[in-house]
Parts: sequence; structure tokens; C-alpha cells
Amino acid sequence: MNRFCTEQMCGIFSEPLHQFGRRLFRERFLRRRLAEVSDGAGKNQRGGPQRTRQDTNGMIVVIRCLRILIGFAAAAAVAAIIMVGVAAVGFYGVSSLHDLTNMISFTLRFAGLYYWPLFMVIGAIPALILIVVFEIFRSRRVVHHALAGAVIAVLGSLMLDPVIWVSADGVAVAVTVLAAGISGGMVYWWMAGRFAGVGRASPLRPPFSGPRVRR
Repeated sequence: MNRFCTEQMCGIFSEPLHQFGRRLFRERFLRRRLAEVSDGAGKNQRGGPQRTRQDTNGMIVVIRCLRILIGFAAAAAVAAIIMVGVAAVGFYGVSSLHDLTNMISFTLRFAGLYYWPLFMVIGAIPALILIVVFEIFRSRRVVHHALAGAVIAVLGSLMLDPVIWVSADGVAVAVTVLAAGISGGMVYWWMAGRFAGVGRASPLRPPFSGPRVRR
């Protein structure tokens, strides 16, 4: 009788102890696996993913520089077309279809062969300074780029012929120069300016250090 009671008592207490041991072993095993995974993630983050992130940042910089260059070239082309187009309208007029065709042909040829490269050379330095400022401060507003285009156009016209601003056609020249500069700035904003600062990490956001595991 005593032996039977002893076996019953051992069976009653051995089963919970066995389950508790299995649970404890399972928790320790899971903790060890999580620690190994976290260490592996840290090593991979210092190795492979970091290189991948650096390669990605390099591609972003290259694409960004190409976008800026193409946007600046397009802005200079639009400004040249407007400047030459206004002069062609005053010279040819638009009284007939033949005059309109001649005006368009003259504008495209003269702007593409002369004024477009000239505007790119003259406006390169002030445009580079303003582009760097916009990239640093992530200025993506179209108003800022339009004003920057107007400033660059005014500076370029003063470098080419400052006397024309005080001539009899000074008002018309001022309006044309400002219109060309603002249009060029808006074209640059549409192609590159609205993406200013893309790919540059924010100084207020801490870097990612991997998943946190409680031990």
C-alpha cells in the first residue's frame, strides 16, 4: 500500500517537473539562438550590408549629379530660346505663316549654336553655388529656384552687356531677362530641384544599429 502511494506521488510530481525542465531547456535554447542570430546580424551589418549601403549611396550620388547636370543644361536651353525668341519676334514678326516659320527656325538655330553654350558657361559658377546651397538645405520650393534663375539671368546679362539695361529698351530687356531666368529656374526645379537633398542622411536621425535582443 505504501509502495503504491509512493509511486502515485512520484508520478504526480514527476510529470510537472519534467514539463518544467523541458520548458526551461527550450527557453535557454531559444535565447542562445537569438543571441547567435543577433551577433550574426551585427557582423553582416558591419560587412556585407554596409558595403551594399555604400554602393547604393554611391549610385544615388551619381544619379543625382547627372540629374543636376541635365537640369542645368535644360534650364540654359529654355532661357536661350526665350531670349532669342523675343528678339526674333521683334525682327521677323508673326504676320504670316512664313514669318512664323522663319522666326522658329532662327530661334532654334541661333539659340542652340550660340546662346545655349554661352549661357551655360556664364551661369556655371553662380548656378553651382546656388545648387550646392539648395542641396545642403534641401530647398525644394519652386519659388526659390525661380528666384535663383532670375538672379543668374541678371548676373549673366550684366556680364555680357551692362549698358543695355540703361538704354531705351532697358525695360523690355529687363522683362525678357527676368522671364528667361524664371523660366529656366522652374525647368531646373522640375528636372532636379524638387529632389534636392535626396539620399543624404538626416543629422537628427540616429543610424540603424540592428535589432535589440533582451538577454
